[in-house]
Amino acid sequence: MERNKGFGKILLSPVAGIYYLVVALRNALYDTGIFSTYHPKTPTICVGNLTVGGTGKTPHIELLIGLLADKYRLAVLSRGYKRSSKGYKEVTVDDTSAEAGDEPLQIKHKFPQIKVAVNANRKDGIDQLTFTHPDTEIILLDDAFQHRKVTAGFNILLIDYNRPIWEDSMLPIGNLRDTSSQIKRANVIIVTKCPSCMKPLDRRLLSKKLNLYPYQTLLFSSTEYDKPTPLFKDAQTFSATPNTIALTGIAEPTPFISHLESRYKNVTPLAFPDHHNFTTKDISQIAELFNKLGKAANIITTEKDAKRLASLNLPEDVKNYLYFVPIKAKLSEDSDTVLLNKIVKYVRENTGNRGFYKRTH
Repeated sequence: MERNKGFGKILLSPVAGIYYLVVALRNALYDTGIFSTYHPKTPTICVGNLTVGGTGKTPHIELLIGLLADKYRLAVLSRGYKRSSKGYKEVTVDDTSAEAGDEPLQIKHKFPQIKVAVNANRKDGIDQLTFTHPDTEIILLDDAFQHRKVTAGFNILLIDYNRPIWEDSMLPIGNLRDTSSQIKRANVIIVTKCPSCMKPLDRRLLSKKLNLYPYQTLLFSSTEYDKPTPLFKDAQTFSATPNTIALTGIAEPTPFISHLESRYKNVTPLAFPDHHNFTTKDISQIAELFNKLGKAANIITTEKDAKRLASLNLPEDVKNYLYFVPIKAKLSEDSDTVLLNKIVKYVRENTGNRGFYKRTH
């Protein structure tokens, strides 16, 4: 198997090399001002990564909302990946994940008082959002670090502790969708999904590996899992059973599955691709596995997957034992205060750039 993987990497190396050159050239054209970029007038905070999925962007957007919502009028702008709607759309609690995207809908359900909008064109989305809600004081841009047509005033870059970028490769060999040199554009770097009992020595080693600039701040966060919650109101109250099905459709399911394995017996993973739209065939597969286990099983899924599963025509016995696990990102030690102070300083000092900007040297 390892031999086949090695051979596959050799075959894909030219493709990864071409991808690297294209991305590097694109970045150079923006860095030198040949390509124009849009600086929003409203203070804008981007939460993004350099890899394909799985770093915890949505929990960290929610963390920021928790830090800022009682101090500023916030709005969240996301692409709304895999939604059926087109263009600009404001998300409501009555939307389905197909209409709004699973992650924006999750944020809206958790924070119904916050304006949440989706648009693949981030500039148009920002313009429409601020036109409709001119009192917005901060825009949180979800997954836009590589979207260089818009330049946020404050960038938060997430790096998965379990998938360090210095051990990764460019697509399609690895998970990098941007060059590691772009770390330089981040104001704050957060290493996510760290062990809750992470030692100071480990932090120092990671800091040395990243070799950040003096103007950058390195923080660490871990993931906290809540108790399983029934997805449907008429479902059985959760209690442990002899078997557990870990149902996922996320980019990196391993930490979630490991969490379930640490708490429940006989965990059987049933994994689908990230943002997977469950089909009738998938529902049959879920029900078949559930029945195979003699119905002496719970089906536990992620918070994001729950948004897509909620609108499906699932068998009643499956619905009765289907639960999701809410999660949240938690910054280590007093890092909440560190991050909040940096954002407050940025917002206070920001004067609002105007329109398209071309860097001059």
